[in-house]
Amino acid sequence: MAYVPQKSTARSVVKKNGLFVLVQETKGHKAGLMNNPGGRLDWLPKQDRLETYDEGGRRETEEESGLVVAHMGLISVSYSEERDHVKVTLAAEHVEGELTTDSKKHPNVDVYSLEDMRRMHHARELVKGAYEAALIYEQGKLMPIEMTDYMVAAAIARPISLQSEQMLQAA
Repeated sequence: MAYVPQKSTARSVVKKNGLFVLVQETKGHKAGLMNNPGGRLDWLPKQDRLETYDEGGRRETEEESGLVVAHMGLISVSYSEERDHVKVTLAAEHVEGELTTDSKKHPNVDVYSLEDMRRMHHARELVKGAYEAALIYEQGKLMPIEMTDYMVAAAIARPISLQSEQMLQAA
């Protein structure tokens, strides 16, 4: 059986009508900042397994934004050995649903252009990495989604961030 980190999270960089979906964080050091929808993977007791990154990212996106999405590529994978935490960022397209702001955890949900996100990034209104992930998506520099588990295993074996070279250049 493969090693399962203490914490695994999936974020979805979602495009809806050519704009990027962002949600406002309300907890911890990210409170008040805008971020891509996402969060922790859930345990599926009936199936005796953890959600896949694809399943968790889709579920979290729907819970936080009201949108049903389809993932189309892998943007980045990072692993913190100190926190035993894997973060996966996936590119997604809006399939159906309308933006909703019902969530107490994310009271503000809206869409933004890449230029809006650039300004927000420089004003420090975005969570670190959100703008860079949108740049990678926009440039189409995605890894095949089928590579997700392999890239997670590689990141855990060698604790570094594995991401598109475009993300490194944009940072």
